[in-house]
Amino acid sequence: MRFVGAALLAALLGTAALADEAPGGLAQMVDSPTLKAAFAKASSGEVELSVDVATDGTIEHPRILRSSPPGVFDEAALAMVSSRHLRPGSKDGAPVPVKDRHITLRFQAEADPPAKLDPGS
Repeated sequence: MRFVGAALLAALLGTAALADEAPGGLAQMVDSPTLKAAFAKASSGEVELSVDVATDGTIEHPRILRSSPPGVFDEAALAMVSSRHLRPGSKDGAPVPVKDRHITLRFQAEADPPAKLDPGS
C-alpha cells in the first residue's frame, strides 16, 4: 500500500503559506512509523488542527480540533506539523505571530498498482 498523506500535507500547508521545505522532509513523513501505524488502522482519515505561528514561522501549540476516525491519525498529524514552518502574518512589512490558524490534513492510502507481466518472458 502506498501512502499519500504527505503529498496532501504539502498541498494543504502550501495553501497556508508553507515556508521552504528542506529536501527529504516530505519523504521522511511518509516513512514515519506513526503514519504507518495509523494507516494500519484505517485507509483514510482527516484531522483538523489549530496552530499558532511564531514570527520566525515556527508552528507552536498544535491542537486537535476534530478527527475522523477519532484518534487514529491524531499523533501522525501532530508529528507532521511539529517540524514544519509556515509564513507568519505581516503588519507594516514586519512579520507578526498568528494565533489559531486552522489546518485540515486529509490522509488517504492508495493501493499499489497491479504488477504487470512482461509478455516477452
